[in-house]
Amino acid sequence: MNKFAFLLLIIGVQALILQSCGEGGETVGGSDQQPGDGELRQYKINGNAQGTTYYITYFTDREVNMKPEVDRLLHQIDNSLSSWVPTSLLSKMNTQDTQAVVIHDTHNYVTQNFKKAREVYVQTEGAFDPTVGPIVNLYGFGVDDFEGVDNEQVEDKRRLVGFEFDRIRLTQYDSSDSPGPVRLFYRSEPQIQLDFNGIAQGFSVDEIRNLFLENDIQDFMIELGGEIITGGQKPDGESWVIGIDKPVSKEEERQLQIALKLDNKAVATSGSYRKYIEQNGEKFSHTIDPKTGFPVRHNLISVTVVSDLCIDADAYGTAFLVMGTEKTQQFLKENPDLGLEAFLIYDEDGEFKTWHSEGLTDLIQNVD
Repeated sequence: MNKFAFLLLIIGVQALILQSCGEGGETVGGSDQQPGDGELRQYKINGNAQGTTYYITYFTDREVNMKPEVDRLLHQIDNSLSSWVPTSLLSKMNTQDTQAVVIHDTHNYVTQNFKKAREVYVQTEGAFDPTVGPIVNLYGFGVDDFEGVDNEQVEDKRRLVGFEFDRIRLTQYDSSDSPGPVRLFYRSEPQIQLDFNGIAQGFSVDEIRNLFLENDIQDFMIELGGEIITGGQKPDGESWVIGIDKPVSKEEERQLQIALKLDNKAVATSGSYRKYIEQNGEKFSHTIDPKTGFPVRHNLISVTVVSDLCIDADAYGTAFLVMGTEKTQQFLKENPDLGLEAFLIYDEDGEFKTWHSEGLTDLIQNVD
């Protein structure tokens, strides 16, 4: 999903504003040596993708511009997973007026995201649900304009929400005349739709990370729409340091709450304070509880999740924002095997309070 608690990369305690450097790079330490002679060079690339932007910093001793490959990969993912691209594979699946649709998942992107969505849906008991899109659209956070919502409208759309196996599934389909995996997409009602906005950006970040590793680039920081993953370290041996925003309104200037030292980790932040709509003077969070069909009403304002994979940080961050503070704390205590760490910002009697899981203790740096 698009993240409204945007993450900033910071080096030490100074925020680094990444500038485009798509062609070439700068030698770390100012050496006159040429790429390939063992001297690390810093490269910075950026661009637009998935309705947002990406910024990447990487170090290598070779002269290599990864921007064309990154752009190609992101375009490829959009053509599979985007709900905003009418010709994407996912859009074609959603708009077919039949219960069963045969798809050619050439790059296996739909299958991977479907499996992860099912895993997180089951693990969180439905707090993460990729079929909630029809209700999201009602509130104007999707592709439709907001024109007000009433209980009858919500109840009508709720029949289309639910990711249970008997309602929606993706299975193998035998075919010898098509490249890549062929799947049978089934839903109990043709109006049921999939929306991978809650995990697609995290998945994309992981795929970019894999692209860099395949090209033997080990030291990098990749950020797409606020989702971040790091690899290796900076040339001076220091960890990458990622800043987390304070939950101030979109009218206020952004401020950092904390910084996290990250080595080969992913981080994603979900927040309910920067994007909302108003109806009759009342503000509604952009986060919809799939079980009720209404915006969440609890005191959790922002949740940052650290994990090995960005798709996990993305998906569980979405789920935790639905679950709220206490349920998230309990979930983390009961599921240590998932390898998730979290930093929560919540409201207590009008004041911001914070909580973090034990595994973040040594990673947190204050920025005051």
